[in-house]
Amino acid sequence: MRLARLTCMAALCASLSMGADVQLKRSPHQIDISIDGKPFTTYYFDPEIAKPYLMPLRTASGSIVTRDFPVRNDVSKGNPKAPSFEPHQRPLYFGHGDFDGLDFWQEPVFDRYYSDHGHQAYGHMVLKNVEEATSQGDAATVRARFTLNDPNNRVIAEETQSFTFRGDSRTRTIDCEFILYATNGPLDIGDTKEGTFGIRLAPELSAPMAA
Repeated sequence: MRLARLTCMAALCASLSMGADVQLKRSPHQIDISIDGKPFTTYYFDPEIAKPYLMPLRTASGSIVTRDFPVRNDVSKGNPKAPSFEPHQRPLYFGHGDFDGLDFWQEPVFDRYYSDHGHQAYGHMVLKNVEEATSQGDAATVRARFTLNDPNNRVIAEETQSFTFRGDSRTRTIDCEFILYATNGPLDIGDTKEGTFGIRLAPELSAPMAA
């Protein structure tokens, strides 16, 4: 049963001209995407991580515009927890803070640095299979299916994540589609500020903080 669908596009420039060749390279726990023979991003879905993500995102010229992961505390400068330090947030990912009372946005690593998470248990995603990984000239598509699990690995639902990658001499784009399936009974999507589609940019692209 299809429960919910979110479609969005992440674009790293304005307009497309003649499309460039897009290629995929599959490894056991990741898929590398290159455009016009140059690295663009990598889709990670290692079973040891709580949720899949894309990292990094590069412009057509090769500049990385997303924040590093994992983000590290700058203890060498006496700043053990900078304002932007959020250890669970990756460069591009999808998650929500309340599926059936489970947090799929934050992760257990969050508890090492923050004490305000409360009693909510963490969920995690497990790869079921890569349903599609194809490149056709100026576009490539990756679609992967995951189970949504509680801390005891009880499956509460399933999710597909689909990405179509394109680019040319000046631009890079990603069309993203996320679909939730209520495969194990009704799925309650709670009202929370924690979610849902995240892109974390490099600090150089952040607006300056007010004094």
